[in-house]
Amino acid sequence: MRHQRERRRTSRHAGAPRPGEPRWRGRAAARTGGTPARSPMALLRTPPADGSALTCRALVRERRVAAVPEGHRLAERSAVSLAEVGREVVALCATAATTGPELWPVGRRPRTVEVPGVDEWLTAIATGEAVGVTAEGTAHDHPHPGVRYLPIADAASVTVRLAWPTGASHPATDAVLRLAQRHLAPGRADAGS
Repeated sequence: MRHQRERRRTSRHAGAPRPGEPRWRGRAAARTGGTPARSPMALLRTPPADGSALTCRALVRERRVAAVPEGHRLAERSAVSLAEVGREVVALCATAATTGPELWPVGRRPRTVEVPGVDEWLTAIATGEAVGVTAEGTAHDHPHPGVRYLPIADAASVTVRLAWPTGASHPATDAVLRLAQRHLAPGRADAGS
C-alpha cells in the first residue's frame, strides 16, 4: 500500500523533494549555483554565492550553539558565551560551514582547524580535539553521543533559507514554500533573502 501511494505521489510531483530523502542532497550545489542531484530546492543556512541564480526566501532564524565533547569543562553549563568558546580550538566544517573566525572580534579570534565534512567535524569534537559552533538545527540533524550542544547566549543567529533555481522552479515550489512557512511560523524570519 505504501509503495502504491509513493508511486502516485511520484507521478504527480515528479522531481519534487521526496519524504525521507536525505536532507543534505542538493545543499552544496545550491550554495554554489550548481544543479542539485535530486531536488530543485534546498534549505540553506548560509547565503548563496553571488551570481548563483537562486531565488531564496528566509524561513526562520536559528540560534547558534556550541558543540562540546561530553566531559568538557563547559558541557554541564546551560549556555555559554562566544568568548568562552573562542578560548578553544574551533573546528570548521568545509562542506556545511555556518561559522568562521569572523564571528569573533579581530584580536579575539580562536585558533581553528578545518575538517572536510560533518562526520569529521563531530569526530573532532567528540574526541576533544576541538569544539564547534553551528546552527541549532545541527543538534537535531546530527546528534552524537559524545557531543553536547549548548546555546551561545551572545552570538548572532543564523537565517535558514529555502532556495531554488531562479526561473526554473518546479510546479510544487509554491506549495513547498507555503508548507515550510506554515510549519516554521512560530520562529519565522522576515520574508526575502
